[in-house]
Amino acid sequence: MSSLRAPAKTLWRPLIPGLGLTAAAVLLAACFGDGDGGPGVSVTPGADATAAATATAAAVDSPEEAIARYVAEQGEEYAGDCAQAQLDKDFGKTCTAFKGERDDQRAYLAGIAFSEFTTWLFVDRSGGRWAVVASQPYQEAAADVPGVPWPLAVGDMAVVTGTDDCLNVREGPGLDAPAVDCLPDGTEVVLAQGPLEADGYLWWRLEGRAGWVAVDWLRPPEESP
Repeated sequence: MSSLRAPAKTLWRPLIPGLGLTAAAVLLAACFGDGDGGPGVSVTPGADATAAATATAAAVDSPEEAIARYVAEQGEEYAGDCAQAQLDKDFGKTCTAFKGERDDQRAYLAGIAFSEFTTWLFVDRSGGRWAVVASQPYQEAAADVPGVPWPLAVGDMAVVTGTDDCLNVREGPGLDAPAVDCLPDGTEVVLAQGPLEADGYLWWRLEGRAGWVAVDWLRPPEESP
């Protein structure tokens, strides 16, 4: 029974001598199936089956798998959650710690297992698949700043947060640039240019102010205390 296109005279011929047409039909149905994928039948999935398969494939993907792909692209190995890393097999590998989420984005701190964190990683889900969409240096000096420094863009509003005093506004993007102002916590600013990386920090030039500030002490309004 290698084909469903057997000649009619063969299809309706009793398979066992003396067997009637009804019995033969029953045997044929059992052999060939009823179109739902039974034995001997290849069924093309319908729209519902295709959608289910797509959903299943998307569910397999995860933020951690996206990070693993990203880390591999950097030529490194990923150990997963830093809290679960094992000294005997994960030493020297990159690990992460989950720090927050909003909508379809998640934020992680990344670093070498059993060492210090060095980088913020931001993972976004688009088209049913997770991907690392942004990264920025992590500064230990800003470890106590509350909230997550979600990626910002020109024109965004941000709030100065966690300085315990004020945030230096410098003439240029860098620690050696002279400070021309100092903004207290709670100050709302609008980003005009950036980010530029210098001295291990990302810097933004502020709209309506003569200078640049380090992003580590800026938070989106919803993240500020």
